[in-house]
Amino acid sequence: MNAAHAHLLLNHFPVIGMLVALSVWLIGLKTSQNALCRVALGWFVVIGAVSLLVYFSGNGAEAIVESLPEASRDLIEVHERWGLFSLLASLAGGALAAMSLWQLQRAGRLQRALQAAVTGLAGLSLLLAGYAGYWGGQIRHSEIRADFTAPAEDRDDRR
Repeated sequence: MNAAHAHLLLNHFPVIGMLVALSVWLIGLKTSQNALCRVALGWFVVIGAVSLLVYFSGNGAEAIVESLPEASRDLIEVHERWGLFSLLASLAGGALAAMSLWQLQRAGRLQRALQAAVTGLAGLSLLLAGYAGYWGGQIRHSEIRADFTAPAEDRDDRR
C-alpha cells in the first residue's frame, strides 16, 4: 500500500464518521441521553485524530498523483487548501469534544453554550470535510467535474 492508497482509504472516515457522530450527538441532545452524547463526543475526538492521518497521507498521495497526466495541479491545490480547513475544524472540534467529555463526567451535564459550540464545530467539520472530498474526487474523476462533456458514442461500435 502506498500513500495514495492510504489516503483514499482514510479520507472517507471524517465525512461519514462525522455524519454518524453528529446524528448520534443530536439524538442524544434531543432525548437528554448522556450515554449517546458521550459516544458522539468520543467519536468527535477520534475523528479529529484520524483527520491528522488523512491530511498528512495527502502529502504522499500528492507526490504520486501529480505526476499522472490526467491529474490537475490546480484541483490538487484547491483540495489541499480545503483539506487543511477541514483538518483545523476537526482538530478544534475534537479538542472541544474532549473538554466536553470532561465537563459531562464532572458535572453530569453540559452547558447550553458548550452544546451549541460542539454542534456548530461538528457541523462545520462535516461541511468542510465534504467540500474537501468534493474537490478531491475531481482530481482523478473528470466525469464529476462541472465542465465535463460526455464523449459522443460511435453507433457502429454498438452492433
